[in-house]
Formats: sequence, structure tokens, C-alpha cells
Amino acid sequence: MPDDDGDRPFEELWAKFIEEYRRSRAPEGLRERIRAAIRAAAETERE
Repeated sequence: MPDDDGDRPFEELWAKFIEEYRRSRAPEGLRERIRAAIRAAAETERE
């Protein structure tokens, strides 16, 4: 049965995505781009 993530907070879902991503074999350059996007999103949310 698929996960029902409809009522989970965004931060929890994002953390799950990041954890799964870190276990992947994506190139480090792509990882850095994702980290930069996360930082930019966090800065935007703080404003």
C-alpha cells in the first residue's frame, strides 16, 4: 500500500525526500545544486 502523505507537514516530507536522496548515487554536483535550492527556499520562507 502506498504511503498516504496528504496530511504530513511539508518539512517532514522534505526531510524524507532528502534522506532518500542521500542514499542515492547521484553525482556530487547535483547534490550541491539541490542543497543550494534548499537553502534558497529556506531563505525565501524566512522573509
